Amino acid sequence: MSQPPQPPLTLPEALTLGQQHQQTGNLSQAEQIYRQILEADPSYAPALHLLGEIAMAVGQLDQAVSLMRQALTHAPEQIETLVTLSHLLKELGDLAEAESLSRRAIERHPKLPEAHNNLANALEAQERYQEAETSAREAVRLRPRFAEAHNNLANALRGLGRIDQATTHYRKSLKLRPDQLEASNNLGVLLITQGRTDEAITLYRKALSFGHHLHLVKNTITALLYHPATHPDALFQACHQMVPACLEHPPTPLCSPTSPATHHPTHGETKRLRV
Repeated sequence: MSQPPQPPLTLPEALTLGQQHQQTGNLSQAEQIYRQILEADPSYAPALHLLGEIAMAVGQLDQAVSLMRQALTHAPEQIETLVTLSHLLKELGDLAEAESLSRRAIERHPKLPEAHNNLANALEAQERYQEAETSAREAVRLRPRFAEAHNNLANALRGLGRIDQATTHYRKSLKLRPDQLEASNNLGVLLITQGRTDEAITLYRKALSFGHHLHLVKNTITALLYHPATHPDALFQACHQMVPACLEHPPTPLCSPTSPATHHPTHGETKRLRV
């Protein structure tokens, strides 16, 4: 006997199914479900947000920005979208709007460490290091084991010339999350500028085990090449040590599905669709 047809899902149920596909890397199936949701309700902000996350994961950043903006049009208070879009705009160089969205997120959720961390990131990129330090410290206060916030705090401290404190927070960041590429790169460059080349190479070799290849090789060699104290033998040594390490550790993806967005508990409950 054939199985009876499955009952249609409410929009929140369909969203949950899409998130399950997204979290296991089945992005095409997740995208199909989110688009079915939007056919039923074009204003369903959680589906717009998650479509934006998929666009980010596959490198379609302009499309991601457009989808996130649409989500905010329909749900201006949706905190996941405020936080994600502020981070994305900072990466795309729109620092003013990234800062503005971060402040909006903080105004609505003052105890959300991600919002303070995003603000620190945007301020540091504008070389407003004192303000960036304040925001990053608040993120760390709210979540002491927030690796990315320790990295951003270190960036601000480095900009203020407080190198020893910056080094401490880079190391804290890597202790909390050893696979963090940005902290590895930042600490490595800092060590090289201090003439501590051997320590930097050791750090980079460890980072290579996580699959961060071209970024680290390029940055190591560039930092050595432009550092006035670098002897040609040190540059040769870096190349000699880094390239075999790349061959030992095959690359791994740098992106993974992000955490699911929440949704309004009643929105979409009455609409149903088959997926």
